[in-house]
Amino acid sequence: MVTENDKRLKILFTALFSPGHLNACLGIGLLLKQRGHQVYFAHFPKNRPIIEKHGFEFISLLDYAEPEFQTIDSMPAMGDTMRILFEKSRKLTPLELMKDEFEANPLVGMVKGSKGENYAMMKIVKEYKPDVCLADYLFNMPWMFAVDCPTIPIKSVNPIELYNGPPLRSRYSVRDPPNVWEEFRRLTQKSELEMESELEKLFAHFNVEFKPVDYAQHLGIYIFPGPLDYHELGPPKENWVRLDSSIRAPETSNFDNSLIEGLAAGKPLIVIPQFGDQLDNAQRIVDLGLGLRINLWEFSGDMLLKAIEDVLNDEEIHANVARVSEELKRTDSRDKVISLIEQLARNKTL
Repeated sequence: MVTENDKRLKILFTALFSPGHLNACLGIGLLLKQRGHQVYFAHFPKNRPIIEKHGFEFISLLDYAEPEFQTIDSMPAMGDTMRILFEKSRKLTPLELMKDEFEANPLVGMVKGSKGENYAMMKIVKEYKPDVCLADYLFNMPWMFAVDCPTIPIKSVNPIELYNGPPLRSRYSVRDPPNVWEEFRRLTQKSELEMESELEKLFAHFNVEFKPVDYAQHLGIYIFPGPLDYHELGPPKENWVRLDSSIRAPETSNFDNSLIEGLAAGKPLIVIPQFGDQLDNAQRIVDLGLGLRINLWEFSGDMLLKAIEDVLNDEEIHANVARVSEELKRTDSRDKVISLIEQLARNKTL
């Protein structure tokens, strides 16, 4: 006799247009597919081959687009913005970048251009009637709270904003006194308020109550290696659970994968972060004594050679890396997290 717990679930994924977010979802999708569930991916046509390669059903967001609202599959002028930021990052610290006022929040344009994707997702959910949706964005979208099935936000970037710790992308340590963080927080306040204002307008357009970026109604999943998590800062924000980051799909790579592969192989790291959550990941490596960081604004060939020599001869770093390498092999939260997804899909609550 087939019970409710044996029922094959319909699970719908979507993600931001950039590869790292899609790859994280592909990894979770593979785990759910192995449990016998029907997995769909709503995304852009350029990613159809990799989605179908892993055995998932592809749904084109463009097929459900509203004529009045463009569905954007990349950030306008992203290449130029990144080049400018890279050149500035070679000269300025993150704090100096904020003072330079170059760092207008790059996500504001993404929010302004997301109405089309929200309309498309609402139509897709209505047609396909999934039991649960999972979405990897950098912020919550109105459609996630307007559809009639539970939606799980996925966070595949560094999870520091889920904790009461140093500011995101600040390069500050969890060991720094909080007053050291405050100048960075003060300088980012303007761009954060601008971002929040645009999100409130977006939610209001769809007549949906605004939800902040770190809100998870029933369940949120952040992808990060257990041994590197911010345990010293206490539990993450309400309803968020960790999925160990070894679950990304095969043949994919990003900063996080490179970091995990190095540590799993028992190798100390030299990290040279450029921007985004690379700054937070690099600081975590330093805080845990797993390697050395070279700041981009200080980089030189001599500094790199010295860092290589130092890390090869640092017995404490080698001992820490050996310990974390073994912990990575033992840490596995997959069954727990996949079971929570299934429970939410079946019961609509946890």
